[in-house]
Formats: sequence, C-alpha cells, structure tokens
Amino acid sequence: MGARTGKTDDLSVIQRILDHVEHKTTDIGDEVWREPVDNYRSEKRLAGERSLLRRMPVPFCPSAALPEKGSYVAREAAGVPLLVVRGADGKVRAFRNACRHRGTQVASGSGCAKVFVCPYHAWTYTLEGKLRHVPHEEGFPGLDKSLHGLAPVDVEERLGLVFVTQEKNIEKEKDKLPILIRPDQPMYASSERELDVNWKVFLEGFIEGYHIRFTHPESFYPYGYDNLNVIDFYGRSSRITYPFKRIQKLASVPPAKRKVDGLLTYVYHVFPNVIITILSRHTNVVILEPLAANRTRQITYTLANDPGEAALAEAKRDQDFVGNTGALEDLAVVSSIQKSIGSGANDVFTFGKRAPEERIDAKDFEEVSSDVRSRQTLGFAGAGEIDGTVRVKCDRFEGTILFAVRGKVRLRHTPRRQTQFRTRLNQPHYAIWFAKRLWPQQDTVHETEDRRVRADAKRERQHGRERKSWRLDELANPKPYIIHTLKNE
Repeated sequence: MGARTGKTDDLSVIQRILDHVEHKTTDIGDEVWREPVDNYRSEKRLAGERSLLRRMPVPFCPSAALPEKGSYVAREAAGVPLLVVRGADGKVRAFRNACRHRGTQVASGSGCAKVFVCPYHAWTYTLEGKLRHVPHEEGFPGLDKSLHGLAPVDVEERLGLVFVTQEKNIEKEKDKLPILIRPDQPMYASSERELDVNWKVFLEGFIEGYHIRFTHPESFYPYGYDNLNVIDFYGRSSRITYPFKRIQKLASVPPAKRKVDGLLTYVYHVFPNVIITILSRHTNVVILEPLAANRTRQITYTLANDPGEAALAEAKRDQDFVGNTGALEDLAVVSSIQKSIGSGANDVFTFGKRAPEERIDAKDFEEVSSDVRSRQTLGFAGAGEIDGTVRVKCDRFEGTILFAVRGKVRLRHTPRRQTQFRTRLNQPHYAIWFAKRLWPQQDTVHETEDRRVRADAKRERQHGRERKSWRLDELANPKPYIIHTLKNE
C-alpha cells in the first residue's frame, strides 16, 4: 500500500486528514487486489486458517476482563477450549480447559474463583493450574499430582490485551502497535453471538470506508466523510481512521493544541482476527472465531474510554447509537454477501486501490442546470443538507424531472427528447432523483417509509401542468448509481 507518511501520532493523523479534506483525496493503495471467492468458501482453507490462529499470538480478551485475582475467562479459540485466569500473584496464565482425569472442562464463561473444580469427579486445580486435590486419591496409586496440572498455553499481557499462543509460535517479530487499551479504562459489557457469515467477510466490513455513504446514509455518513480515510500499518496489523466532519474546525487551531477527542474513530485490525474500534466515548474489542466457512462466533468486549460514572453513562449512550444503527446495517450487508457468495456470479472479489468518487465535468451538468425556472425547495420529513449532480444522456423520455443541487431539490420540465439520468449520490437518503415515469427496465417502485412530497401549485402552474401529488420512494439499500422515480398517486 502506498501514500503513507509513516507518522501515526494523533497530531500527524489530524494534519493528514485536513490535507485530504482540502485536496479531496484519501489514502490509496498501490494496486487493485482481487481475492478469489473460493478463499471464503473452502473448508480446507478454513482448516489452514484455524491452524494459523493456533500458531500465532492472538488476542484472547482485554486485560480489563481479568480485573482481580481469580478473574477468569473460558471459551474456545480456534476450536480449542481455553481457560485464562489471573493468579493470586497477579500474573495472567492460560491453560487448555480440560481436566487431566477424563477431560471435562473445569470452567465455563467468565467469573472469579479461588480454585477450579471439575464438575465430573471434583479434581481440583489452583489458579496457577496445579492439581491440588483428588477425591479418593487412594484409587490412583502412584499418581504424581505435580505432573497432572492443567496443560499450560503460552500467554502474554501487553497493549492492554491478553495474547495466547496455543502451539509453536511462528511469529518472527511482534507488530509494533501502540497501547490499545489503557489500564484505567473500565470494561462494562461483554457479549457473544454466532453469525451465518464467513469470518473474513465480516471483518472486511470494518476496514474500509468506501461503503460509508451507501451502507450508513442516516447513521454514520451525516457525521463523516465519503471515502476519506487515513491508513497506517504496524507489520501485519493496521489501523484505519474514520474522521468526522467536525474535525475541520481544527484547521484554525495551532497544530500543537489540536486533539482528536470526539473527532474521529480509530479501527485497529490486530492480525489476524481481532478488530478494536476506539470511538468517541467507548472502545470495542471484537474477536472473530471461525466456526465453519459460513459461520463465525463474535465475542465483543466493551470498555468506557475514561473512568468515572459520567464517562460510563456517555459510553453506554455512544454504544447504544452505534449498536442499533451502523452495526445492524453492516450485518445486513455482510449477510447479503454470504447468501450470494456461492451463486457463481463472482470468481473474485475486487478491492480497489481506494473507493474513488466519480468526477462530473461542468459540461455534463450544464444541460440540466441551465434555465431552471423553479427555485423552490421541496421539503420532506428528515430532510437535511442535500448535494448531488445529474448527468444527462440520450434515451426517449418525456416528463418532469426533480433533481438536487446546491442544497435544494428542484423541479425541471423536460420537453420530449431523449434523456437518461445517471446519478452520483452524495447523500443517497436525501439527494434522490426522480422521473415522472418508470424506465422500462425498472418495473417496480421501492418503498420504505411513508414520506410524501406535494408539488407546489404555483410551481405546477409555472410549468402549465395541473397540480399533482407524488410519493417519495426511497431504496432501502441505496447503491452508488441508482434511478429513483415518482409514482402518481
């Protein structure tokens, strides 16, 4: 990937963002990447991926999930049940979660314990994994308890995370990531769910900003940019920065006094299967465990960005907004990908150098923008800033066209001529293009909310037409280029 400055501190990131805003650019890669679809479907490849997850240091949980002596987390990682616990000495240890007698798991979920007792025959283990008690021990002559402790797994606590390595470590050099979670960040929630989605399909939705305008038109996009990101690499791991529009106010602030608080979201991809999102008020640690080629277990830990009751309340509000809007929209999109992944439509998925915004030349827009008689704005529920352009080409059509430009939705009467409208939508939920009649290839009108736009009588008289009312029809899932129509009621 190219176009990287190598400076990843907050002040450098702010300046890189402001430069992109000024020049209407974004960080770009060196080449277009094409990933074979079979790599998302192959069970053989999945087995190799799970093997890799066992041979690398992989985040198991945040350190904050083990806040005190005896705190533990037990779950499967790469298909293997593991138990991670903070010992009486404060040190974190990891074990294979299996009794050394008959293999029963000695713990489940999370909690705090003084010892681990096997629920089958009550073999008991200390927090350090040592076998302490065997009921009716005389039935096991010659048993050396020192050799029958819980099987250990390599573990390391760093960057605010607990990393486990189940098998021989193939990592030659650690990714030089910054501190991801501070010691004073309190963890206040954790959750787990299973998704009918390939783990990589799900993960890839976190690490590109090309989709923001179209997938999140009413949740994230009104506050952020279309396809403007700053990307940094830390070995195999990476960070993508999603700036908010309000960051532009820092352009007038001396560089040394600039702060990123509340002005951007950092999304770290800790290679290979962990995403850490640092939002305005809270942080998520998202761990994706592949269960099958088409099934993933998502484990999420949520932390407040600052200590204290007020910060916790703000974190919960922030989490509620993200979880009930953008996160659901992302899940809908990746679920749709998974349903069609075996359709045979694609041999590869294409990841561009970036998500380029198509430029519309002034001459392309001239035919539509000239001689606009009506300058009145059509208002409708939820309307906000509107922006967009229209390109006019040839195809037989007669009717009234509504289009949006410079913050207003405007009406234009087009005489019988050949016209075809292809639109570039800056805000697809607001800047929506209409035509009086359906194109032959579009025989249905997509409807979502019951919003209505009533044409002004004066405006209609200006065009010598009788007053009519129209229904505003929005596509539920806007695409970069779409045609919308007005339907006569």
